[in-house]
Amino acid sequence: MFKLSLKPSIISVSTALVVGWATVPHAAAQSAELMPPSLIKQNIGPVSEASTITQSIGDILTLEKLEAMMIAADLEDTVDEGTYTVFAPRDSAFWQVPNDEYTALMSDAAYARDVTLSHIFEGDLSSDALLEEIRSSQSRSVQRESLNGKVMTFEFDGEYLRLTDEMGNTSEITRRDLGQVNGRIHIINGVMAIGDDKSSNGFS
Repeated sequence: MFKLSLKPSIISVSTALVVGWATVPHAAAQSAELMPPSLIKQNIGPVSEASTITQSIGDILTLEKLEAMMIAADLEDTVDEGTYTVFAPRDSAFWQVPNDEYTALMSDAAYARDVTLSHIFEGDLSSDALLEEIRSSQSRSVQRESLNGKVMTFEFDGEYLRLTDEMGNTSEITRRDLGQVNGRIHIINGVMAIGDDKSSNGFS
C-alpha cells in the first residue's frame, strides 16, 4: 500500500521539478528583456570622496579603458586642475566601438583628447540639478557644452538620464553622482563623439 501511494507522489513531484526547470530559463529571459545588459548597474568597487577625479577613475573597477584613453590624451593632470563633471564611459561601452576607432583612440593622442574632452563639463553638475532643469524646460531637455565645445543634450525617460551628442549617439547614466574633491563622476554605458573630427578644439 505504501509503495502504491508513493508512486503518484514521486511522479507528481518529478513532474513539478521538470516543469519548474523548464520554465525558469523563460522567466529569466523575460527579466533580461526588461533590463538590457547595457543598463545593468555593474560593481565599481569602493570610491572615496577624498580622491580627485583622476584618482577615482584609476580606482573604479569598470573605468580601465577610460583611464587608458586619458593617459593616451595626456589629460590626467588637466582634469585635476579645476572643478569638472565627467560622464565616464564604463569598460563595456567600448565594446560597441569599431576596432579601427578603438585603435585610433588609444594611439592617436589628438583623437583621444577630443573624445575624452567631449565627456567632461565645467563645474560640479549633479543629476538632481540636471533633472530639475529638464523638468522645467519646455523641450524637456537640456543642452550643455563639453570642454571642447561639443554640445550634449540631456533628457530623462522616467528612469534613466540620457545623453545624445551632435551626431545622434546616445548613452544612459547607469551610476550617478560619485562625488570627488574637485567635481563629480557619472558612469555611462556609451562612448560619445566617436567618429567625429579627430582634432582637439577649444581647450588646451
